[in-house]
Amino acid sequence: MIIGGKTALEKAEDKIKAALTSAVQVTDTLWYGGNSTYENVDQLLATPSVQAADVLFAVGGGRVCDTVKVVGEKAGLHLPNDWLQLLTSHRGLCHL
Repeated sequence: MIIGGKTALEKAEDKIKAALTSAVQVTDTLWYGGNSTYENVDQLLATPSVQAADVLFAVGGGRVCDTVKVVGEKAGLHLPNDWLQLLTSHRGLCHL
């Protein structure tokens, strides 16, 4: 499951999918809603593909990452043990 901002998804989705092994299957890609709000968290949590996900990839800036961290916690993905943060450039972070 990949959740991200529009620009980040446009630039990174295909690269993420290409980098994953056949053991990891991306079941869905979703826009996070534009802001880090409880309404967007609830909307994502109501999505069947989020409910079934074992891993959430957050792609984008801080609002995306904050939203996905809350979604992961509420979905029962145990943070911080399942949380990997990668520095992708000097201007931003990509959280997996």
